[in-house]
This record gives sequence, C-alpha cells and structure tokens, in this order.
Amino acid sequence: MGRTRLPEYAAAVRAGWTEGELLRLHLHELPRSILDLSRERRMELLGERPPLTGTPWDALLAAMVEHLCEIHELPAPAWSQEQERFREIAWIVGKTHEERLVATAYAPAAFIRHGTLPDPRSLDARGGERHVWVPGSQPHHEALRRALGRA
Repeated sequence: MGRTRLPEYAAAVRAGWTEGELLRLHLHELPRSILDLSRERRMELLGERPPLTGTPWDALLAAMVEHLCEIHELPAPAWSQEQERFREIAWIVGKTHEERLVATAYAPAAFIRHGTLPDPRSLDARGGERHVWVPGSQPHHEALRRALGRA
C-alpha cells in the first residue's frame, strides 16, 4: 500500500479486510510509515481526519495516532478526540487468554483512553516506535527520553 493516508484506513475497513490485515495496517504499517518523515510531514499525515466507519476500528486508529503523537512529541490531532472515537465498553484485541491479559494490564495510555486494548507486544518496536517496550519495564516515555538522550 505504500505510505497509506489515514482516510484509506476507513476504506480498508469498508472493503472487508480481515481482522489480521486491519491489525497489521493499524499497529504496524502506520508507525513505520511515519518514521522517516519530518515533524511537519508527520503532523500533516496524522492530522488528516479519516472518515468514521462506525466500527471499533475508529477508536483503535485514534488511539494509535494519539500514541504515535506522544512518542514523537506531537500534539494529538483534534479528530482523534471526537466522541465517536472512544468506546464505552473496551475492545480487548487478542485471540488468546494471555494476549487479552497482557493487553488489559499493559496497554499504553492512549489505547486505554480510547477503549481499545491491543497486546502491547504487537506494537511495532522495529519500525514506528524508537524503543522496545516490554511489559513490566519502566514506562515507555522514560525509555523514549533515554533513547533520545534527554534523560
């Protein structure tokens, strides 16, 4: 798909992509797609409001964007705070009991806020995030500051 623009995420949901394909798109492709961009280009790409799909994917995309903004020290775009992008009943993303337990215990703050809890071990530490996040380790923002030499 190359560098996917955020409105294309809604198109993928509407096109009936499988859950596995959508998770890969949201949790892996998006972080990798902004890694080599300038701050301004990241803000531009992440700020483009995707249309709502009326599915849990709206909340997951908003959470992922908010999480990436925190990691890259960017302001979260206004669209990510729209009421429709929060779930009242949390969606715990995971097939196995272990994945669901880890997601519930260790999901990053943005995902908790939006009510979509992926197993944080499935977040792409090689591409989008600048450090490896391990459940039970120090909070990711402290690890990020150390990695950037801002400790």
